Amino acid sequence: MDLKKRDLARTKFRLEIYESKGKAFQDFFTRVMTKAYPDFHVIKPQGKIGDQKNDGFLSSKGIYYQVYAPETPKEKIADAIKKCEDDLKGLIASWHHETPIKEFYFAFNDEYRGAYPDLLHAIASMQSDNPTIKVNLFLPKDLEDIFLGLSEEKIQDIIGYIPE
Repeated sequence: MDLKKRDLARTKFRLEIYESKGKAFQDFFTRVMTKAYPDFHVIKPQGKIGDQKNDGFLSSKGIYYQVYAPETPKEKIADAIKKCEDDLKGLIASWHHETPIKEFYFAFNDEYRGAYPDLLHAIASMQSDNPTIKVNLFLPKDLEDIFLGLSEEKIQDIIGYIPE
């Protein structure tokens, strides 16, 4: 892909990030991940049991993702911390015995503003409490890196046609 197309693809990607909240962000996240990783499993919530704290995972690698994209990220840091902690605990209880958790990523739509210190401290604490599991944030910049590593065909499949 030439530089002009790549720049337009990045711009369209970022626009999608800024416009996507809640379920729309999760859907966009899973579109990118399923194009990047053929073995990425998207978990559909199942009635009362939901998704058991797992929005998607790479079973062959034991890598799990939980997505959170509030309307106003800076006003929801306490909620993000609680969700992240609860999600990891629930994930361990529901999934670890079948497909051991090696890595857990909390995909948080920070809208490219950067991670908040309280959230990073909580992630570090969760890592200390679970030394056998790599615990980390997964931000739009990380998703963008995966996206830009895709073929032009897959990129256009996600964001639409990129003109010459």
